[in-house]
Amino acid sequence: MYMECRHVKINGLRCQSPALKGGQFCYYHAKLHNVGAEPDLRFGPLRLPPPEDEAAIQLSVARINDAIIHGRLDLRKAAALFSGLRIACRFITPTISLDPDEVVQSAQQTATGEELAPDSYICEDEEDCNDCSYNNQCDRVIRPGDPGYGEVDTAEEKEDDD
Repeated sequence: MYMECRHVKINGLRCQSPALKGGQFCYYHAKLHNVGAEPDLRFGPLRLPPPEDEAAIQLSVARINDAIIHGRLDLRKAAALFSGLRIACRFITPTISLDPDEVVQSAQQTATGEELAPDSYICEDEEDCNDCSYNNQCDRVIRPGDPGYGEVDTAEEKEDDD
């Protein structure tokens, strides 16, 4: 079993990559979330999402335009940012429609204002739940008091009963 990355994309979908051991994010998003440690010193007041989907590109364009209008960004830097977004657009597959079941329905907010998807763990089918270090968080584990606790549900035992 492994924990899924808790990053929520701008379109509301979670990353779904495996999180680094002992961490909350995948390799890419761990770097992304650590970059903001001193955002005003290194990157100025303009913070753009990673250009990972159509919604992120649209949000970046809106934030760049707002920064230009309010005098926080000069036109030369804005032109360079827009050029980078044009390149990013070439590598993004257009989204036909979103499955409502895949959209994050609730998020936790960190002290810095970032939103994180709820914890999610993915089981490998061949894993033994008793040996798994995440079995206390897993939905597949049947615990005392749960319906079906103590029942064995294997095909071999059903054949023996017949």
